[in-house]
Amino acid sequence: MSNVTVSFLSPRQVAEQYLERVGAFWGSPDVPETSEAIADLFAEDVDWHIPGDPALVPWAGKRRTRESVRAFFPELARGVEPRQYEVKRILADDMMAVIVGELTSAIRSTGKVVESSFVIEFTVRDGRIIRYRLHEDSHAVALSASVS
Repeated sequence: MSNVTVSFLSPRQVAEQYLERVGAFWGSPDVPETSEAIADLFAEDVDWHIPGDPALVPWAGKRRTRESVRAFFPELARGVEPRQYEVKRILADDMMAVIVGELTSAIRSTGKVVESSFVIEFTVRDGRIIRYRLHEDSHAVALSASVS
């Protein structure tokens, strides 16, 4: 019997990788490998939720698989043009990481601009994200996505 040590990324390292890969995605949102690289940070089964009405904000809602997470990013890019994104802090312990920041985006369908603070919560097990929550001003996003 051998003593094999398996090393996984810590929640902080996962959060840092996530930010790095999301940055690469926005640099080349039409390149499938960029969204695949982000999805690779997630477990095969994931508890993902971005609050909002998917009828108004197509990228909002729940997702349950790594594949649905991969599909999220191109869908987001079709709906949103990022203008500014600032990470203020990453907080982490042995199971969770939390990213705190500010963002400004334009909604492609309306041209309206949304400014919001955000918090992204990750729960990490064995180096993969098993739970994901994005907290932002979902009401402002829905209003900006609404044509009126």
